[in-house]
This record gives sequence, structure tokens and C-alpha cells, in this order.
Amino acid sequence: MPFAITSDVKINRLQYGEEACAPCHFFGPHILSHWLVHYVRSGRGIFRIHENEYEVHAGEVFFIPPYVSTYYEADRDDPWDYQWLGIYGSGLAEIYASAGLSEHTPVRAVSPAVPRVLDALLKQGENVRPCGAVSLAYAFLEALSENAPPPPANESKAYVEHAEDYLQRFIYKKVTVADIAAHLNIDRSYLTSLFKKHRGISTQQYILKVKMEAACGYLLATDYDVARIARSVGYDDPFVFSHAFKTLYGESPTAWRKAQKVKSIFNLSL
Repeated sequence: MPFAITSDVKINRLQYGEEACAPCHFFGPHILSHWLVHYVRSGRGIFRIHENEYEVHAGEVFFIPPYVSTYYEADRDDPWDYQWLGIYGSGLAEIYASAGLSEHTPVRAVSPAVPRVLDALLKQGENVRPCGAVSLAYAFLEALSENAPPPPANESKAYVEHAEDYLQRFIYKKVTVADIAAHLNIDRSYLTSLFKKHRGISTQQYILKVKMEAACGYLLATDYDVARIARSVGYDDPFVFSHAFKTLYGESPTAWRKAQKVKSIFNLSL
């Protein structure tokens, strides 16, 4: 899968290192606030995420996304020696997904380019200049994408379906793209790319579509005034709601309701 850096990707800070672990050395359960990838140079160990356990061997990486509880432990007989790179930033979920890594596919073999980049970082240590470190971080992300399998279609579609379910459950609230992305623990730009892939529109367009369809249902099935319907689909301001409705349907909610009633009467008279 081709690697691409967009304007949404921001790298703010890096954390990197290496360790030859003692037998049964473990870390966690723990939740981090940044993206972390370990590359296993030799030995083996286990990695646990979402109650799933993976055995990780030399030449493979294991991936830790932010705000997800994980645990990992070195093997008793052949403990691993690994390097790691943690990245603090935004817009990274889609980049890691393009590298075949997610919380549901957290382990895979990588090309020799990955340890070469990590070696370069470790060689420079704390003397590496900020621009040079960020450049190497981008090179690391590019190296991860080499020979990467595409993310499973069912996984990316599941994110969309969970987002749709979340929106339906909270149709009465003001729901933003950021709210849905936070609920799913993925980046908002990645979420939008999934909606465009599976639904043909952006997340924001989908939110508007669902809310206005619900509003149409209220307009047809009730005698609620526009202000009450607006509140029922998460709009505090009826004027903002009416403007959004008109943008989608070409007329105000009141005019739309009258037109639908006229159509209904006309159909009954035929």
C-alpha cells in the first residue's frame, strides 16, 4: 500500500530506546497517551491487547495505540531484545492502518528498513536535532508501510457500523466527528476516509444526512414545532437547524412539511 503524508499528520514529540530484556520481564497492564511500536531484534515474547494474546518473534513489530490497555512479557527461555519508537502527534491512525497495524492487527513482520531507521535514531541518541528526529520518524512510518498487507475490509467496515450505531443512539445530542472518533479511539481523518470508502460521503455529511432524515420522520409523524424537532435531533438553535435542513432539501422544514402533506392528500384523492 502506498505511503502518503497529508497535512493532517502532525508529529510533536518522539520517545525511543532499546532493551535486552531479562527472562519474564513484563510491562503493564498499562495505557499510554501516544503511539508506540516495538521492533523485536531477537528472542520472543507475548503481547496482549483486548484480551487477545499474540506471540511475537524476531523480525516482527507489535503495535500499541493510545488509550488502549496492553501487556507484554519476555519469554522465559528466549527473552526478546527490542527497540521502540513512540510518537506523540495527530493524524497517525490512518498512517499506521496503511502499514497494516491497528489494535485488531497489532503484530506483523516488517522489512529490514525498520530496524535501520531505529538504529539511526539510537546512534544519534539525545544529540539528534529536532528536524532530523522528525525526518527519521517519517522514514520509520514509510519503512513500516513496505510490503504491508491492507487492513481487513471487515475491520474498517466495522468502524463505520459502530459509528452509525453511536450516532443513532445519540441522535438527540449534538454529535461531532471528533465525538465519534473519540468513542471509537481512532483518528478523525481516518474515520472520514472510512466513511468515504464505505458510504461514499464524509463523516460530517453522514451526520447531517442521518439527523435530517430523523427530522423528516418527526415532521411527517408529529405536530411538533420546528424548535422541538430541532432539539430532538441535537440542534439547540432552530435557525441553525432550519438552515441545515434547507441546505439538504432545498426548502425550510415548515415548507417541506406542507409540501409532503399536499402530496399525501393528492395521492389519496387519486
